[in-house]
Amino acid sequence: MEENKIDVLKAIVMENFAFTWGKMYYYPEIPEKILAKLIKHFDPYLNTNNIVAFCDSTLSRNAKNGIIFTLNGIYQQDLFEKPVYINYKDISSTNIIPNKKGEINATDTKVEISYWTKKGLRKLTVTTSYDKPKLKHTLDKLATQYAKWDDVITFKASGEVGSVELTDSQKKKCNTIIHTASVAAGGVGTGLAQIPLSDNAIITPIQITMIVGLAAVFDIRLTEGAAKGILAGFATSFVGRGISQVLFGWIPGLGNAINTATAAGITEAVGWMAVAHFFSLQQNDKAKYKIDGMKEGYTQASEEYEVKLRKQAKEFINQQKSFAKEKDAYEQLISEYETYISQLEEKLKKLENQNDTGYTELQVHIKDVKADYDQLVKLSA
Repeated sequence: MEENKIDVLKAIVMENFAFTWGKMYYYPEIPEKILAKLIKHFDPYLNTNNIVAFCDSTLSRNAKNGIIFTLNGIYQQDLFEKPVYINYKDISSTNIIPNKKGEINATDTKVEISYWTKKGLRKLTVTTSYDKPKLKHTLDKLATQYAKWDDVITFKASGEVGSVELTDSQKKKCNTIIHTASVAAGGVGTGLAQIPLSDNAIITPIQITMIVGLAAVFDIRLTEGAAKGILAGFATSFVGRGISQVLFGWIPGLGNAINTATAAGITEAVGWMAVAHFFSLQQNDKAKYKIDGMKEGYTQASEEYEVKLRKQAKEFINQQKSFAKEKDAYEQLISEYETYISQLEEKLKKLENQNDTGYTELQVHIKDVKADYDQLVKLSA
């Protein structure tokens, strides 16, 4: 059923969309090397099985910029801009912005797409070399058609696609690992393309080794079994496009050149998917360590401060000193307790949305400190 829907959207794009210059690719004849680049440049989590068409707007045809039409929405990326994803159901309106002379034509006009995000209404102005009136017409048609389907589900929110911000060292290491694995996989495809199942037995270990190596770049120790599980998960992005033979078996009648391109293309795409996955894990860990570090810091400070305060409080309580004589010291102690409680409550507020066990522990600690404070205050009554 899903494939039929892609065909429906493909027909709309082919009939209505046009560009002044660029290169167009349509499902299912999108080369594997292009799919790999779309994953790398547009969205590491892009499901290539849902791509309807892609218009490459770059001069060098490197697939870094352009528009991707998918089953659920579009990706648009202009030169020096971050990619933006817009689900068809989130499109509020599309408008043509005339040129300076007030004219509407295919080249120097613009298309303004208003769309809903979790943060409210946003606008995207498209200036790329598409035929702007036809782009507007295409988007309107796609949105209308998509609205008729109630059985197509997407969990991806509209908005700017988050990029994977690697360090220079990480970029260099990842590029080297992925390129080496892609070349090796392509070489296996060329040499053993006509031997049933042979490439599957050799290429899969290459990809597993690549994933383990990429994990190490992000200081993640990965077992071969875990890497195999990750590879199986990524493979679902390619199932249904007639290129899964590299991962799952051999399809007779395919020549060496096709098999080589397929092996290298999938390996590169899987590599960049893995990079995005490990980068995400690393960022989550950093956030966790930051919280843990904060918790460790205030715990240590709390212990030191608490020893001091409670020692002074105990002296006042046990000795029943004359508060008239010790007024300054007593007021200073009360003030320090109030400041300390205020600081703890600020820490508590920062941890409130972190869903961390430290939040509950800090709540209990504050309750104990307030009990000591109340006891001191009662002494002055």
